[in-house]
Amino acid sequence: MHDEFILGQVKRCNRNLLLVNAFILIAVFLIMSLSYTYYYNFFFGPFPIDAATLSVLGDMKEQKKQYVTVTGTDVFNTGLQIIETTYDEGTNKVINTKVTTDYLYLVVNDLALVVKAPPDSTGLSYTGELTTIPADLKAELISIVTEEGISFADFDRIVLPYMVDAQHSNAIGYIGLVFCVPLFCLAVWNLLRYGKRASDPLAHPIYKKLEQYGITEEVAGDIDNDIASTGAPVTKKIIISDSWFVKKNMFGLTVIPLENILWTYKHVIKHKAYYVVPVGSSYGLVLHLNNKKRIQIAMSQKNVDTALEIMQQKAPYVLSGYSDVLAYLWNKNFPAFLAEIENLKNAV
Repeated sequence: MHDEFILGQVKRCNRNLLLVNAFILIAVFLIMSLSYTYYYNFFFGPFPIDAATLSVLGDMKEQKKQYVTVTGTDVFNTGLQIIETTYDEGTNKVINTKVTTDYLYLVVNDLALVVKAPPDSTGLSYTGELTTIPADLKAELISIVTEEGISFADFDRIVLPYMVDAQHSNAIGYIGLVFCVPLFCLAVWNLLRYGKRASDPLAHPIYKKLEQYGITEEVAGDIDNDIASTGAPVTKKIIISDSWFVKKNMFGLTVIPLENILWTYKHVIKHKAYYVVPVGSSYGLVLHLNNKKRIQIAMSQKNVDTALEIMQQKAPYVLSGYSDVLAYLWNKNFPAFLAEIENLKNAV
């Protein structure tokens, strides 16, 4: 007894659906797990934090609450700013400068907390990401205070080793959600579809598409028999039998009765670098069907030639070879196209 080709393809597509969407689901879980601290703060922050907590903080990597609101009793400038400079492209002269960031000291119970804030900020409460002061920023701050007679040791005693980035943006979090949530929903939906199709193979779209050719089980049986007895493989994905043209897809199967194919030919695209230098060609098999659909399948020149040869052997009634006249009629006048097809067949 021959293998059930159609059922085998249903199982193959189901397996691909399961594997791809399980991979997507695992990837989403991995991304979210690696971003757990970020999204914990994204959803539940900002968290109020006081001087006592700030003074005993350890490694920031172990600090779960990193999106915080801190309130002080006084604020003053560090003397450090970030300035954006615009230059003239022709002369390279400065045409505009703009302060984008002020670094402040926020006084919290006799300790100073560095705050990266918008320009001209004077408030006593700031919300942002709590991070360790970068080494280069700390060095610049120390160089400023040493000019005022404050020692390195005094700086470390007075200034907390952390800073609040009040210019922190949650845009990355929203981008991550926009990316991950739809993927998660899609994967779950597809896994539910997999479960339904695995439990009831006849519910698979492959079987549903066969309904247009007759009773599903009978059509599937005819295809199974025809593929088993007369199927000629063109590639790993394409098989041509005496009655059917079959192409395997990632999640489906294209099945076309040869009698529905009116015209076929080799499509050639010549590629050029800089619109001048020839760099090769790509090829495709084009099928024009009696329902006014055009199908183009990319493959090697050798495989296109093989497919055309097999189709001529198995379905000599299918017109083969490109024609400008037929191409024009196909696009402009389908009834005339059908008439021309018949005329050419009769002439042959």
